[in-house]
Amino acid sequence: MTRFSISTWLGALILAIFLPLFAFVVLLLGQLQASDNAKVEQRTVREAASIAQAIKPVIDSMLITVNLVSSMEELSQGDLEGFHRRSRFALRGSGNYIIVTDKNGQQLLNTRVDFGTELGLVADMDGIENAMASSMPYVSNVLLGRTGGKWAFNVLKALPNFTTSEAHVVVTTKNTEDLAPVIDRLVLAPGWTAAVVDDHSRIVVASSERGLNTGDALVLPMGLLPSDFSGTSRFRRFSDAEGNILGYAPIIGTQWATFVWGPADAAQASLLQSWQILIWGGLIFLLLSLAILYLFTRFLKKTVYNVAQMAERLGEGEIVSPIDSRISEIDRVAKALSNASFDRSQREETITFVMKELAHRTKNLIAVVISIVRQTAKRNADPQQMAKSITSRIMGLGASIDSLTAREWASVPLRELVESQLAHFGAAGGNIKVKGPDIDLRPDAVQHMGMALHELATNAAKHGGLSISTGSVEVSWAIETSDDGQQLRLQWLESGGPAVVEPENKGFGAQILERHVAATFNGQASTEYLSTGLRWVLTAPLQQFEVPNPGAARK
Repeated sequence: MTRFSISTWLGALILAIFLPLFAFVVLLLGQLQASDNAKVEQRTVREAASIAQAIKPVIDSMLITVNLVSSMEELSQGDLEGFHRRSRFALRGSGNYIIVTDKNGQQLLNTRVDFGTELGLVADMDGIENAMASSMPYVSNVLLGRTGGKWAFNVLKALPNFTTSEAHVVVTTKNTEDLAPVIDRLVLAPGWTAAVVDDHSRIVVASSERGLNTGDALVLPMGLLPSDFSGTSRFRRFSDAEGNILGYAPIIGTQWATFVWGPADAAQASLLQSWQILIWGGLIFLLLSLAILYLFTRFLKKTVYNVAQMAERLGEGEIVSPIDSRISEIDRVAKALSNASFDRSQREETITFVMKELAHRTKNLIAVVISIVRQTAKRNADPQQMAKSITSRIMGLGASIDSLTAREWASVPLRELVESQLAHFGAAGGNIKVKGPDIDLRPDAVQHMGMALHELATNAAKHGGLSISTGSVEVSWAIETSDDGQQLRLQWLESGGPAVVEPENKGFGAQILERHVAATFNGQASTEYLSTGLRWVLTAPLQQFEVPNPGAARK
C-alpha cells in the first residue's frame, strides 16, 4: 500500500475542499445580490418588532402596578400617608413612581418625594382627562416631569368616587431614560436609526448616537410622517428608489410605535465585505499552499494551541471569538466554542433577569400577604382563629401560584384554576359543577381570581352549599357582548345547603368578593343571599382576564 506524507494528504485535502467551495461561493454571491434587498427589509421589520416586544413588558408591568395600587384600602379610606409609605416601599428599586391626583390634576402625593412635600398640578393633564373618561388604564405620551425634571411617561387609571378621599386618579410614572437600553442593545448598521414615538409623533427614546432627543418631533425619510401610521396595527416596511428602507411596528396596548430606517447599502456592506474576504482569502491560500505546505504542520500545532486557549478562556467564563485557521474542521470547533461562550453569557443574563423578575413578583406577593394578614388581624381577636384564617388564605394563594409555576407564569386556564381551588372542598362532577368556555387567564388575574374562589369555597364549606352532604355548588361563566365590548360573567351558585342568612358584620372575605375583585378587574361584583343559597356574580371586561392574542379571532 502506497503511503503519502501528511503534506501530500493536506495538499490534496486543500484542493478537494477549496476548489469546489470557491466555485460555490462565486455562484452563491451572484444569487445573493438578487435576494438581499428583501432580506434587509425583513430584518428591518424584525428589528422594529423586537424593540416593540422589548418595551411591551415594561408597559405591562406598569399596568399591573397601577391596577394593584388602585385597589389598596388606604386610598378608599383617605389614608394617603399610609398609601404613600406602602406603595413607596413596594416599588423601591423598580424605577416606577406613584402619583395620586384629585379630579383637577392637583397632586395629592408623589413617591418621588417625601409625603407632605408641596406639589403642584401634574404635567400630564391630557392623560388625566383621558384616564377619567375611560374605565381602562391609559398610557400617556412623553412629557417633561415637573417634580423629577426628567422626560417620563405615565400609566394612569381613574378611581371610583370615594366619600372619604379626594383621590380620583392613580398614576405610575417611569423615566424614558429607563427604556434607552432597549435601543442601545440593538446593533444597527452605520447610518441606520431606531426610534420609539408617541401619539403626538414625539420621540420617546431613540438611538443615542443619531442626535435625536426625547420630546423632539420625529422626521422620517421618504416623505413619511409618524402620523401616517396612526391606528395601524400591522407590521409594515417601505423602500424607495434611493435605497432607503423603513420598518414600522406598533406597540400593542399603547398609541406608541417603533421605527427603524436607513440606507440598504450600509446594511449590506458588511455582508458583501465578508464574502469578498472569504473569496480572496481562499484564492490566496490556494495559490500559496503549495509553497508553504512544509510549514503547515507547525501552523496546525499553533492552531490547535489557539483552540486550547479558547477552551481555557471559556472555562474561566469569558466570551471568546472564533479563530480563522483556514481549516474547516478546526474552524467548526472554534465556532462551537465561541457559540458556547456566547450561550453561557446569555444564560447568565437570563438568570439575572429571572432573579430580578422573581424579586419583583415576590414583592407583589409580599404586598398581597401583608394585606391578608392586616385585614384578617382586624377582624379576629382570637390568635388561633386568626392564624387559621391567615393560613387558609395563604394556602389558597399558594394553589394559584402552583398553577402559574407549573405553566412557567405564562397563563392558566380558568377551569383549571377553579378545580384547583375547590379540590379540597368537593369532587368536580359530583357536588361541584364547573362549566364555561376555555379562557386562558393572565398571571395577575390568576392570583386575584384564586383569592375570590378560595373565599367562596371556604364560606360554602363552613356555612353554605358544601357544609352538608346534600348541598352543591355550580361555578359557571360565559362571554357576553355589550356596548363596552366583550365581558366575562362568572357566577357562583350554591344550592341544597342550610338556610342562608345575610351576616350583620361582613369580614375580610366579603371585602375581597365585593370590592377588591371588582376594583382589580374594573368590573362589578354582587352577592345575593337567596332562599336556595348564596349567589355571587362578577362581570368585568374580558381583556382584564384573558392573555392577549391579537392574531386570533374569537369565534
